[in-house]
Amino acid sequence: MNAMLLVFCLLMTWVAPALAVTLPTAPAATVDVTMPTVNGTTYNATCANLQSQLDAAAAANVNLTHEIILATGTTCTGPYVLPSHTGGTGWILIKGTNYASLPAAGTRVTLTDIALFPVIQYYENNSTGHMGAFSAATGANRYRIIGIKGVQNDTCSGCNLAGTNYVGFVTTGYGGANSTNTGYIIIDRSAYIDSSSTHSTHQGVMLQADNGNTAVIDSYIDGVKANARDADTQCILSTANAGPILIRNNFLRCAGENVMFGGGGTPSAALVPRDATITLNTFTKDLAWAPGGNELIKTELELKCGVRVLIEGNQFFNMPWDDGGYVFRLEARGQGGFQAPAEPWCEVSDVAIRSNLGSNVTNWIVSFGSDDFYGTKHSKRWAITNNLIYGLSYPTQPSSCATNNGVCGAFYTIQNGAINSTACTDPTPTCQMENLTIAHNTVNGVGSWILSDIPTTQDQIGLDFSNNLIGGCTNCSGMFRITPTQLYGSAMLAANWPGGYTMVNNLMQCCPSPGLDSTNYPQGTNVYTGNTTGWWTNVAANDYTVPVTSPGYHTASDGTDKGVNFTTYNAAMAGISSGATSVGGTSGTIRFSGSVRIQ
Repeated sequence: MNAMLLVFCLLMTWVAPALAVTLPTAPAATVDVTMPTVNGTTYNATCANLQSQLDAAAAANVNLTHEIILATGTTCTGPYVLPSHTGGTGWILIKGTNYASLPAAGTRVTLTDIALFPVIQYYENNSTGHMGAFSAATGANRYRIIGIKGVQNDTCSGCNLAGTNYVGFVTTGYGGANSTNTGYIIIDRSAYIDSSSTHSTHQGVMLQADNGNTAVIDSYIDGVKANARDADTQCILSTANAGPILIRNNFLRCAGENVMFGGGGTPSAALVPRDATITLNTFTKDLAWAPGGNELIKTELELKCGVRVLIEGNQFFNMPWDDGGYVFRLEARGQGGFQAPAEPWCEVSDVAIRSNLGSNVTNWIVSFGSDDFYGTKHSKRWAITNNLIYGLSYPTQPSSCATNNGVCGAFYTIQNGAINSTACTDPTPTCQMENLTIAHNTVNGVGSWILSDIPTTQDQIGLDFSNNLIGGCTNCSGMFRITPTQLYGSAMLAANWPGGYTMVNNLMQCCPSPGLDSTNYPQGTNVYTGNTTGWWTNVAANDYTVPVTSPGYHTASDGTDKGVNFTTYNAAMAGISSGATSVGGTSGTIRFSGSVRIQ
C-alpha cells in the first residue's frame, strides 16, 4: 500500500468492549406472482358494463381463472368494486386488449407502453364511501390488474370534493375497516399518473389486506401530490396488512412518502404490515416541487409500523431538503383512533436495508427507538449493509439546507428511546433501540454527521459499526451526541451504548472539524485519513470499486474490501429497470451525476 496516499491522524490505544448484535429475521414468506393460466371465461368489457362483468366473473366458478378484457383507448370513470371472490383457487384477471404487447413479466412498463393502456379515472365521492377507481369489497380475493392506467379526475361531475380523502387507483380496504377478508391482489405492469391533484390526502395504491398476499410489480406511479404544505401523499401505502407484501421493480415518485407502512391506524397486532420485500424499485422526487414550495416533500420510504421488511436492490434519487430531506424514516409511531395508548402493537423491527443505491440525497436515515408520543413497542434488529451512497448532502441544491436551517449530509440519525418514556408499551429493555448493524457501506459526501444519537431517557443496546468506507467530508461532526451534553467519537459511543459496542475495520476521512479528530475515536483496526485520495477507482465516473492500492482493499473483517461488496451489490441490482422517468417537461427527469457503476 502506498503510504503517500494516506494522511494519518494521531492514534490512541483505548478500544471499546465488543458486543455481539442479533441480525434481522428475514421475511417469512413472499408473494407468488406466477401468472395463472386462463381456464375459465373471457368477458369483454366496456365502461358501461365493466361492473356487471366484474360481478359475473366473481360469481363464476371460483376454482377457475377468468379474464376481463377492457379495450385499449377506453377511458372509464369509476368507482368500480372488486366483488367478493373467495373460497377457491382461481383468479380474476383485469387487463387491456394490448395485453400481448406488454413487456415480459419482470420488465417495468415505460411511458410508451402506458400510452396504450385503458384508463380508469376517479375522484372520491364522499357519498359513495369508495376510496379508489377500484375498491375491494369484503371477501375480495385473487384479483390481478394488468396493463391498466389510473388517473385523477378533478372535474368529476357530481363528486363531493370537500374534505376528500382520495385514494388514486386501487384500495384493498382502509385499516381493515371498510373491507375484511381481502387479499391476494396484484397490480402488474400498470400505471397511476396524477398531474393536477387538488385534494388533501392521496395515495396511488393502498395495500390493506387481512388475508395478505398483495403486490405491486413492474409498474409506474408518478405525480402523486396534493398542492398543500399540510397534506400527505404516498405512491403506495399499507397501514394494515397481514402480509406477505411485494413491491418490486416499480417507478415511484410522489411528494410525500413514496412508500409508507403504518401511519393511518393499524387496528390490531395481526394487521401490522409484515413480511415485506421491497426490491428493484426506483424512488425519486420531482425537483420542480421542492424545496419550500406548495408541496411538502417528506421522505422516500417510511416505516411507522412494520415487521420483517427487506429493502434490497433499489435506487433512491433526488431527495432534497424540505421536511428534513431523509431518504428513510424508520420511526415506530401510533396514529391514534383505535386505542389509548394508541396502537401498542406497532413496532419497526427486523428491517434489512441492503445493497441499495442513493444518489443526490440530502440525508440517508432518521429513526426512532420507540414512539415519542403515542404508545408503541421499541425497535429491534435493524441491519443497514452494503449500500452505495454518493452525492450525499444533495450537492445540486446546497443552499436549501442552509436557508432552512436544515441538516445536510447526515448518514444516520437515531432518536434514542422515547421522549415521553411513558409512551412506550414495550418496556423491556426500556424502549431503546436494540441491535443495530451498520456494515460494509460506501458513503461519499458526508456534510454533517456519520452517526448522530439524540439520547432521552434510555441508552441503546447493541451496535455493530464495521467495515464501512466513509469519506467526502466537508464539515462533518462524525459520531455526535447532540443532547443533553455534546459528545464526540468514543465518548459518544460509550455514553449511548454503555453495555458495549463494536466499531472495527472502518476507513473514515478526518474532517476539518473537532467532531472527527481521530484521537477521539476507537483505534485498533479502524483507519482515519486526511483525504480520500486513492480510495476508489474513479469517483468522477461514480466508480466506487476499490483498487488494489486502496487502504480499503481486502482489509475488511471477512477478507473482502471495506465498503460495498460489489459482487453482492450487482446481484441484488440485477433486473432493475431504468428508462423514461418524466411526465411532461424535464423537471421530473432523474438527475444524478455520471453513471451508475455496475461491474
